[in-house]
Amino acid sequence: MTKIQNKLMLYMVFLIVLMSAVSFWIYVSSQKSIQQYDDILQRFLVLNEISQRTRVLNDSLGQYTLHPSDDYVTVYEQNKTLLLDQRERLLEVIHNPENRYLLKNYYHMIAYMTRNMDKAFDLLSKGDFQQYAYQRSEIEQMSAWVTDTTLELIHMELTNYREFFSDVIARNRYYHTMGAGASALFLVLSIVFTYFFSNGITRPIRRLALQSRQISQGHFNSPPVPVTTRDEIGLLTETFNTMKNSIQAFVEEMKEKAVLERKLQEQTIKGLKMDRLLKEMELKTLQNQINPHFLFNTLNTLSKMAYMEGADKTGDLTVTVSKLFRYNLKQTDTAVTLADELDHVRDYVQIQKARFGDRFSFELHVEDGCIRQKIPCLTIQPIIENAFHHGIDSLTREAVIRLNVYTKGEYVVIEVTDNGVGMDEGTLSNLRQGTNPSSRDTTGIGVSNVVQRLRLYYGCEHVMDIQSRKGEGTTVRLWLPAGKGKEGQHVQTVNSR
Repeated sequence: MTKIQNKLMLYMVFLIVLMSAVSFWIYVSSQKSIQQYDDILQRFLVLNEISQRTRVLNDSLGQYTLHPSDDYVTVYEQNKTLLLDQRERLLEVIHNPENRYLLKNYYHMIAYMTRNMDKAFDLLSKGDFQQYAYQRSEIEQMSAWVTDTTLELIHMELTNYREFFSDVIARNRYYHTMGAGASALFLVLSIVFTYFFSNGITRPIRRLALQSRQISQGHFNSPPVPVTTRDEIGLLTETFNTMKNSIQAFVEEMKEKAVLERKLQEQTIKGLKMDRLLKEMELKTLQNQINPHFLFNTLNTLSKMAYMEGADKTGDLTVTVSKLFRYNLKQTDTAVTLADELDHVRDYVQIQKARFGDRFSFELHVEDGCIRQKIPCLTIQPIIENAFHHGIDSLTREAVIRLNVYTKGEYVVIEVTDNGVGMDEGTLSNLRQGTNPSSRDTTGIGVSNVVQRLRLYYGCEHVMDIQSRKGEGTTVRLWLPAGKGKEGQHVQTVNSR
């Protein structure tokens, strides 16, 4: 299968290579012209430098004749060195066969002139003015010849430059024409490719859109969309045709099932009515299995009999159990005050006193202003129960459970601490994540259930943290936003089973 991406990449690579080739050719040609221009400029600079240094040498010799001084000798030597350097560059930058012999004579004449100037300085230093005058005359002639030859060479270079400049102008016009032609070619290629490429995508899509509209109107008898390419569009078209056939078969099957379902519906209505009546009877039977009023009356009768028999502790315990049972029968989605919840905790702890005796002590500290806080029913007692069954149950003496209620910032904090056996990291991690099974000896409500109900009630995630170490006890903190909660509304009950 040829992918659309491959087609696009092939075109882009072709276009980029073609543009790069044209650009590289224009660049190489322009660099060649620039190099030729630079060579001509260098020849002009060398000839001008030779002319300037020749004049300075001649002037230095004349000044030394009038005012013999080492300063003129120094200037002469410096400029002679520069002149000889330019003389060596002369053969490097000028390569014109037409003036080859003239250039060769010019090259040797410069060296001959400098040697005669050296000889003239030597004659002056010896005081041989007669010979110096003769030498000076020759130097003037050679200097004039060098100057004239320099001008002649410059004139020849200017002639060549005019020809070069005309060639450069013609070449630039050619480059402009080539650039415009290449741009036009790239534009035409892009337009042609864009047309065929977009048409190859949009035409099958238009056909698919038309068939989709017909299918949405329930017409499945139209011919399949023709597959014209072997790319993703072709694969999409094949898949669409297969899907249309599958939908058509599915619709026919659904029609057949609808006929069967209408027949079955009439037969099942009577059965549903009978099932509803049976479930209502079953529900009434389950409700009659436990009658709360009967249990309360029975517990009250037991407490009165205990008082009559002089068993005051048994009577008090029976009353406490009755209160605890009545509170536990409240819906867990009911909001209560913290004061009601703490009264329930006291009743629960009193019952546990009968079980544990002096093996444990319970400490309760409540900060003023916290007892009006609204919380879901049965929130604290499962935490206390968990401390009894999984914390201090194995301790034989000096077990302590502390319940502290205080405010911290914008939160009411309920802190339950025990000095029991603690938990290992695995158990602690599971409990924090709500995956550890919890005790349900009394209410059937686990710690994870408490956490989830608090999150639903207060609308925030962080409502509990647990700190524990193996053998060092456990601390559970409930973080309740002060004054917040869905007061007057029910809390969604979470089943932790």
